[in-house]
Amino acid sequence: MPKRKDEPDFKKVKHRVGTKKVDPKATNVNIRIQEQSILREEQDIVNSHNKSLSDLVGQFTHFNANNRKEAVLGLKDLFMSNEVLYSSSINILITKTIPLLLDNDVAVRQAVVSVFEVLLPNVPKSSLLPFSGVICVFVNNALTSINPSIRKSALLMMQVLLKIAPELFEDQKMKILASLIKLTTEVKVMNTPVRGVLSTNRNTMKTNTNQQRPLSDLALETIQLFFETSFGQTSIYHRID
Repeated sequence: MPKRKDEPDFKKVKHRVGTKKVDPKATNVNIRIQEQSILREEQDIVNSHNKSLSDLVGQFTHFNANNRKEAVLGLKDLFMSNEVLYSSSINILITKTIPLLLDNDVAVRQAVVSVFEVLLPNVPKSSLLPFSGVICVFVNNALTSINPSIRKSALLMMQVLLKIAPELFEDQKMKILASLIKLTTEVKVMNTPVRGVLSTNRNTMKTNTNQQRPLSDLALETIQLFFETSFGQTSIYHRID
């Protein structure tokens, strides 16, 4: 139909007073964002307490020690219930949890040792070895801490890691060994009561018992395991043995 001479090129849409002008493009964007948000919520993996990985890691720095401990144990629950996380989130498991080996609360450190003891055997060594550097740094820092209780936790962590993957200490074995030897001279028995609620879980009770052993005994035991696993095939081990 031919356009009339006085007809404008574009017709202006009239809006009623009090109504908001709607941009159809903006509406489409909002719908897409809402759909993506719903999908993320549906795909988010949670543990038995409905806590996601980000929820739990966010609690690692909580001011309350019990909250930190529960977050670490919640991480163990999350991984044990969702095997896919071993391939997608192993970096978070290790790099976010190992710093808590220096936590001031023994219950938090016990939870970290428990998590590594239970979960790391399920991780291929080829996936663990890239994290050897960060693991060695925090383990050695804990071994040389001024807090005797932290040093004990470090020894217990070392025993766990040596049984799972002694290769983790390959590049730092002499430095770690030097730190271990220094601990053998600390013969004083520490009678400081263990902080935190004792769990009825068998592994936790065992850790609590070890935590109260003399530091020198744990150090000697760890050195023996260190030689057996890390130096077992070398001549230096046979000469010392």
